[in-house]
Amino acid sequence: MPVLVTPGNHDSLKVMRNVLTPFHGQLDDLPQGGAFLASALYSTEGVFLFLDSSEKNVTHGVFSAARASALDKRLASLRGNIFLFLHHPPFHVGISFMDIVCLIDPEPLLAALAPHKGNIRHMFFGHLHKTISGSWRHWLR
Repeated sequence: MPVLVTPGNHDSLKVMRNVLTPFHGQLDDLPQGGAFLASALYSTEGVFLFLDSSEKNVTHGVFSAARASALDKRLASLRGNIFLFLHHPPFHVGISFMDIVCLIDPEPLLAALAPHKGNIRHMFFGHLHKTISGSWRHWLR
């Protein structure tokens, strides 16, 4: 079974590559030097995109306009169901010590997702270490 990752604020991509590669870790789409897409899984259910919201030496999430532009292009090339995985949630959840380390500026991400909202089925986040569900901006299911 492949290991799919979403790099987070405590992760080193160099270490992840060294440790995960022997275990079929997927970091194929994440070039050396940083990017935004850690990995992708294509299945009969849809495409699962594992995004990188980490930034070196910061604990909050970052998804810049450059990352958003690249994501928009990638989403435009896809058809069918899309499932997104991102370490840092792009919204506050009402837990003050977690809200300060969420995705600081979610607007670039939202701009990249909006044209493709008909295909985006779900978003998953890991940073909170809590089960929380809901909708974001009233259109993500």
